[in-house]
Amino acid sequence: MTLAINHALSLSYRRNPYDTNASTFVAHISLVKGVPFYGYHVGYKCFLKVYLLNPLTITRLADLLIQGAVMARIFQPYEAHLQYLAQWMCDYNLFGCGYIDCERARFRSPVPEWEAISNPFHKWHDNSIASEWILDPDKYPRQSHCAIEIDIQVQDILNRKEIRPRHLHHSFMERYHELGPEDKFVHSMAGLWRDETKRRKKRMGLTDPSSSPFPPEVLISMSADLREEAGGWIHEEEYRELMLQLIEQ
Repeated sequence: MTLAINHALSLSYRRNPYDTNASTFVAHISLVKGVPFYGYHVGYKCFLKVYLLNPLTITRLADLLIQGAVMARIFQPYEAHLQYLAQWMCDYNLFGCGYIDCERARFRSPVPEWEAISNPFHKWHDNSIASEWILDPDKYPRQSHCAIEIDIQVQDILNRKEIRPRHLHHSFMERYHELGPEDKFVHSMAGLWRDETKRRKKRMGLTDPSSSPFPPEVLISMSADLREEAGGWIHEEEYRELMLQLIEQ
């Protein structure tokens, strides 16, 4: 697959496909699983996740896959329309208004001086940052005017390790699978819920870890099934008969 993609992209860019220096576009291909979001599907399917050396070639590769220029067959690309930054944040479980948890980081000099800090809760300064964590300013000069500037590597990002599988789509009975108290269907909102929970507990003086600062009516899902309480749909019996006829056909 890697050779086929490199060959197709090389011909598309009018390069020599046998020149490895000029015709290498794919960094890695891994086998993953997921639920297709085009149409209706139950259960996981296998996908090939393609990592490219240059994100600018994503659109062209997607066109070649649809046209059947790779391995002489048509492939349906997924998530190829996403911008590179948004796709990178999804891969590493990063969201707007959220924190990046890092295993290690390196600071660019100069770092804030403890004596010059007016806020006593300021965490990072010359007294808390070890000297070996500070990069050589000649090799790594500052790029901004922020108080703190750090460098991290993607393999040190810990947010992706927080992802846990949720077996919701292995059967048609997913609507009966209850989530835990800390789980959210929209995973990007989980961090905001945790922060808001801490803020409200602190303001309300709640110290019990099992207590909740939210009233019960707030915790009801907006997609909760209330039609049975409302007496059902007006044309429900008619539509169910039509559905049964379609199944029999």
